[in-house]
Amino acid sequence: MRVAAGARNRRNVFIERRAAREGDTRAPADVVFFDCRIRDFDSLADTFGHDPEMLGRWVRCVMTALIGPVEAAGGIVGTLVPGGFSAFFPAPQSMEGACRAALDLMEATDRLNLTSEPQVSVSLGIAAGIGVEGDFGTEERPLWTAIGLGSQIASALARSAARYGVTALAGPVTAEAVESHFALLQVDWLRLLDGSTTPLYALLAPPLTRGHPKFLALRAFHTHILDACQARDWQQAREKIAMARALSGANTVLCDLYLERIASYELYPPPEDWPGVIFEVQI
Repeated sequence: MRVAAGARNRRNVFIERRAAREGDTRAPADVVFFDCRIRDFDSLADTFGHDPEMLGRWVRCVMTALIGPVEAAGGIVGTLVPGGFSAFFPAPQSMEGACRAALDLMEATDRLNLTSEPQVSVSLGIAAGIGVEGDFGTEERPLWTAIGLGSQIASALARSAARYGVTALAGPVTAEAVESHFALLQVDWLRLLDGSTTPLYALLAPPLTRGHPKFLALRAFHTHILDACQARDWQQAREKIAMARALSGANTVLCDLYLERIASYELYPPPEDWPGVIFEVQI
């Protein structure tokens, strides 16, 4: 009943806005886009076989648990589909709110998995940019959300998080704004649509807090690895990867990705203007 009531309340908000003749859209402004995807959702759904009632209850339970931390942190859910949702944070502290929501969502997933069967894992993407907030639905089905290039980037990051062996990926604007409060580890370079590159970060969950010795060691080694790759010093990169893998809390999936790409670059050297991108995130 809570889900149905929430849907009615959300629709009432849209109707009230229109009745008050508020603008259907707002001026372009800084927005943080947030994208969440349940990994292998179709396969998880298939485990319910031909029991649509059980499947529906499970989906509602999972989505309620995942959306809760985002809304509690000030996020506005724009689109919702079985297996994922997108949201945005328009407030002045939107970047910190989005990162806090991501960490709280990770905790919510852990709590959910204490009772949920099948188990759930998620991928998150966070990207800041200029966005337009407004009603982009139809006359009969209002949809209050925000649109902008950042939305595409957040979606691409969520699709790619598993490839890096992490739960959440964040763009540089967000990372630079909150780096004094959160553990953000550069894992790669992101090539934008205009061909430019920018750092790509993973948002790490406790106990790897920003000041934790394990995080500081990981950050130092990752800096050396990416520097060696940009210099095309593959042997040096391999040595640093081996050392990073031995650290407590090391991301072995990420280490394997680096080694896989290095082996490929040795066989097929990147062009002279290669910016050091390890894995090409498709925006």
